[in-house]
Amino acid sequence: MALQETRKIIGGGLSGLAAAINFAKNDEKVEIHEARDDIGMQFHPNYQVLLKESPNTPSSEADATSYLKKWGLNPKFTFKDAKKFVCCTQKRDFTISLKEPLPLILRGGKNSLERGLADEAKDLGVEFNFKSRPKPSPGDIMSSGSYRTDMAAFGAYYENSDFPRDQFLYMHDEKYSPRGWYLYIIPMDKDTIKVMNCCSKPYAKQVKKLMYKAVEERSVLKNIIDGAKPTGTVGGQGGVHFPKTAIKDGVYYTGEAAGFQDPWRGFGMNYAVESGVLAQRAISNNQDYD
Repeated sequence: MALQETRKIIGGGLSGLAAAINFAKNDEKVEIHEARDDIGMQFHPNYQVLLKESPNTPSSEADATSYLKKWGLNPKFTFKDAKKFVCCTQKRDFTISLKEPLPLILRGGKNSLERGLADEAKDLGVEFNFKSRPKPSPGDIMSSGSYRTDMAAFGAYYENSDFPRDQFLYMHDEKYSPRGWYLYIIPMDKDTIKVMNCCSKPYAKQVKKLMYKAVEERSVLKNIIDGAKPTGTVGGQGGVHFPKTAIKDGVYYTGEAAGFQDPWRGFGMNYAVESGVLAQRAISNNQDYD
C-alpha cells in the first residue's frame, strides 16, 4: 500500500491556513512551513475589514462567520462592531450611521483571525514547522506573502479614551493619501487609537511624513489627537500583480504571493482566503486553479 503524499504549504498566513484546513478536512496529510516563530507574527495586532462577496457590501459579524464557513473555515476570533464612521473628504467631514454594524477583524497576535485558523488547523492534525521556508516543489502551495512594494502603510498609536469605541474615521484627501488612497482611525482598546495612512507608488516612501502632516494640518485629526505624542508606530507594505497564471513551475501561488490584492483599497483577506481554498481544491480534485 502506497504511503499518502503529504501536502506542503509554505507560509502560515490566511491563504496557507485556509488551504491546510481544507486539505485536512479532505483527509489529506498536510504540513505548513512558516518562516517566523509563530502564526500571526507578520502583523502588529490591528483591526481590518473582512468584506463578504462584494467590496461594496459591508457584512455583519454573523455574515463574516458565514462567509468563512462557506470556505470551510470555522475559527474563533476577536472583532469589533463599528456602528458609525466619520467620512472625511478634501472639503468636508460628516458622520454616517450604518444600517448593519461593520465588523473589524483582529489581525495578528492573540485572539486574531490567524490564531483562530491555526488552532482549527492543529485540531485537524495539520503539522506546523516554524523557522522553516523550504524551496517549493511542484504541487506545493506558496503562501509566503508579498514580494513587491506597490503600496505602503504607516500608523501611530495615541492615547485617547474619548474617541467613540463603536466608531471609526475614514479620510480621502489626495494631499495626504495620494492616488485615491486613504487615512483611517480605529480604536484599539479603551485607552488607545491607531491613526493609519496608506499610499501607493510613487508616494509609498512618503507615507510616514504624510501621516504626520495630516495630523498637524487637518482640524478633524488635530481635535482627536489633541496634542498627544505617539506611544508607538506600525507599518507595512503590500504588492499587487495581475498574473496570467498563478501556477509557476508547478507551484500554486496564493494570496499576496500571487499578487492577489485590491490595488486601490488594500482589502486582501477575501483574496487570501479564497485563493487558498481554490488552490487546495485544484490540487485535491485535479482541477484548473487558474
